[in-house]
Amino acid sequence: LRTFRSFASYRANHSSYFFSIFSATYTKNLRVNRNFWGAEVAMVFRVAANWGRRLAQARYAALCVGVGACGLAAATTAAWAERNYDVLSKKDFRSVEVESVANETHNVKRVRFALPSKEDELGLDAISCVMVRTIGEDGKAVVRPYNPVWTGSLNGAFELAVKKYDGAKMGSFLHSRSPGDKVEIKGPFVQYKYEPNQYKHITLVAGGTGITPMMQLIQQIFRNPEDKTKVVLLYANRSEQDIIFRRRLDKLAQAAPERFEVHYVVEDAPEGWKGTTGRMDLDFLKTRIPAPSDDSFVLVCGPAGMMETISGTKNPDRSQGELRGVLRDIGFSSANVRKL
Repeated sequence: LRTFRSFASYRANHSSYFFSIFSATYTKNLRVNRNFWGAEVAMVFRVAANWGRRLAQARYAALCVGVGACGLAAATTAAWAERNYDVLSKKDFRSVEVESVANETHNVKRVRFALPSKEDELGLDAISCVMVRTIGEDGKAVVRPYNPVWTGSLNGAFELAVKKYDGAKMGSFLHSRSPGDKVEIKGPFVQYKYEPNQYKHITLVAGGTGITPMMQLIQQIFRNPEDKTKVVLLYANRSEQDIIFRRRLDKLAQAAPERFEVHYVVEDAPEGWKGTTGRMDLDFLKTRIPAPSDDSFVLVCGPAGMMETISGTKNPDRSQGELRGVLRDIGFSSANVRKL
């Protein structure tokens, strides 16, 4: 009996410490937001772990395990209830603070926005966009869509890659922002709902800033260890200096060469350029993407001219429209192509 009590006390005591540590780690990993009612339930878990420790010292092993299990259930409920995905609204624009602004290329900046709490999450499903609003000099609202991209972690902040075109009101506005400034944003809005392992191969055809939704999808695929989808990225730009996210893309291609390929195409190639020069055409795509099949899917995003050549543009009402261009000539059907 003394041996059993000693063993039970040892197990219960260590279990109580496990529950105590687990309470902090588990709720943090599930993005607990203390502004919701679930915070009260989370507190129950912390109290339960504390009492479990005390009960263990009194050798009430069974009661300790019971309290710990009850606390675990409470933490699960609390953490899921407290996950804060409502930092933005799909109905109304909300002011979001600029955390930092950095150069990505000579005319593209990464504008990083801070969410209210480091535990908050944008609740982003690839592929989604947000809408950004500002007021022009004429007093009229200017609204533009952007695809957020992640940086390092999924919570606490998000980034927009913003290109400044000549005369562009929104690009000029965002490029002029500084840390601490507020920007009106709403969303996110799903453009294409990606399902892991739905296809064996996905080809991403991007031009210019059309890389942003593709980057969002790439990051989601390779953050999921259960996702085995192979990805080929065909990325076109005017010049080598215009390539956005090149360091990240090259790093991923080196880390996962069996699952990720990236092919760059530029119109104005510098001396020593190792990629493709010119524009994407039938011969270029046929030799670099998997043949049409039920296991192969293609997403296209870029300037209207590129879209017309590759897949045809979307309809005026933003519906997909008829599949045309190179992808149709290769043998793809509209069921296996998505225009972004």
